[in-house]
Amino acid sequence: MINRKSINQIAREQGVAQTTTNYWRRKFGFPVFNDWMKNERNPKWNGGRQVLNNGYIGLHTSLISDKEEHRVFTKGRSTYVLEHVYNMERYLGRKLEDGECVHHKNGIKDDNRIENLQLMFSNSEHITLEGKVGLFAKRLIWGDILPHLNKVELQMEFKKFRKQQ
Repeated sequence: MINRKSINQIAREQGVAQTTTNYWRRKFGFPVFNDWMKNERNPKWNGGRQVLNNGYIGLHTSLISDKEEHRVFTKGRSTYVLEHVYNMERYLGRKLEDGECVHHKNGIKDDNRIENLQLMFSNSEHITLEGKVGLFAKRLIWGDILPHLNKVELQMEFKKFRKQQ
């Protein structure tokens, strides 16, 4: 078996700069250390789920067989599919159409259970719902709605509140 070392390790052993070692590696076509340590072979592999900067979960495209059918985006050199969108598309059995988006009912962006996801037919519908939920939460926090109500009573209050808006 070939002894695979990083560019940094080779440079230290040879007493030269990392850039020099990388130059000769490229010139002779030797593989990069990272090329053989991708995905499952990497000790830092976390199953392909990545918490993104915006709080959503991204699924690494290596986990998805039909990645061509999904909207993908890149983070660094990796490509991801948003997990909540992927779960909704699998549940519906089709891709989301233009304008459709997925809403997290409980507001927790990494809770991607299908019972917590709701299909919204337009982004404006989604923004309207988010605004109503936010306004209701502010009223709840600032005391317009009594905090001693149980879950069912709170849900009924919220339904009344939505009808008023």
